[in-house]
Amino acid sequence: MARTRFLIEAFGKIVLASGLLALSSGISRADVDCNSIVACTILHPEGYYQPGFQANITGSFRVAADIFLDATCQTLFDTPTAEGGPYLGVVTFEYGLDPPMMSGDVVSWKVRFDGCPETDCRAEVAGTDICQE
Repeated sequence: MARTRFLIEAFGKIVLASGLLALSSGISRADVDCNSIVACTILHPEGYYQPGFQANITGSFRVAADIFLDATCQTLFDTPTAEGGPYLGVVTFEYGLDPPMMSGDVVSWKVRFDGCPETDCRAEVAGTDICQE
């Protein structure tokens, strides 16, 4: 399975290692395993974490995700969006917080892939909930 990683930066930019992806304010279609969506953090070599989520995608996708600065989806911070594809396998979406998360920090997500219902509130703890490689 291929592993693809996106970086979601402040103000809704989503960047793939090789270039900028198109953004959209709407959601229309996706080939996503709705049961595979998990919130997780990405450990950087410098010792800090960034929030993210992963999903198993077998084609194209559109996604919007609310990120909250608490564990219970009460303090909305941003709503980045992305679209891309085709992909096959687990795709990691990373949000670039500034300052980044440190071990023990908590954020939460509500994720909306087209073709899937909005997820329930999914909290992640830096240093505990690590994205799979």
